[in-house]
Amino acid sequence: MGFDAWFFWRMDQKEADLREANKEHEWIHRPTPDSFGTDYQLFTHKLKYDYGSPHGFNFDVFGSDPIFQSDKRMTTYNADEQGEKFAEYLEDYAGHFSTNQILVLMGMDFQWINAFQNYWNMDNMIEFMNKKYEGKYILKYSTPSDYVDDL
Repeated sequence: MGFDAWFFWRMDQKEADLREANKEHEWIHRPTPDSFGTDYQLFTHKLKYDYGSPHGFNFDVFGSDPIFQSDKRMTTYNADEQGEKFAEYLEDYAGHFSTNQILVLMGMDFQWINAFQNYWNMDNMIEFMNKKYEGKYILKYSTPSDYVDDL
């Protein structure tokens, strides 16, 4: 089909538990050599959590999570607290993979109603996290292709 990689969430629970124990959420899938030879391979990424925004970071109008306010002049400023929560999420999430790159999805199908609101929050969060945790994290917008290329 021309794929270089594929990403998915649902898998048999026994296999998911085994991959979890061995930090094997990413692997190279090779079909049976008898059928396809040895030239075919596919980078495979099993998402640790579902394919929505991390818990506490759904910024859309129908979400109940707080905005990511990094302007200290605002009474709704919460970047220190929210940044710490997101850093904890990143530490937990990264602990399930064997590389120093992780893919964090921010939304799911039919979730976003107000793109401006979502990107405003993510822009604030990315800028704040990259400054506060400089050298530890580099947050950026990416694509699955960029992620695979970085690996």
